[in-house]
Amino acid sequence: MKAELHFEIGIILFVFLLSFGLMTAIEGVLVWLLISRSRVRKTAGEIDKKQKDTSELGDTPLRQLAEPVPSVTEHTTRTFEPVYEKRK
Repeated sequence: MKAELHFEIGIILFVFLLSFGLMTAIEGVLVWLLISRSRVRKTAGEIDKKQKDTSELGDTPLRQLAEPVPSVTEHTTRTFEPVYEKRK
């Protein structure tokens, strides 16, 4: 860069340090996000364990039977019924 573009050493160092600092900052943010996410999982896991230790069971909801599925043959035979048109 110095020979071809005739940049001073100060400009070259500035660009180098700026790009290196930016990459270091991005990597720091990503590592921080990774660590904070694992902390959240640990605390959520501890809460789940506390809730699972109870020996009481709650009321179970009543189950209802599902409505019967309409017949496939009814739908296909309806399409085969003739349609009468009045001709002029």
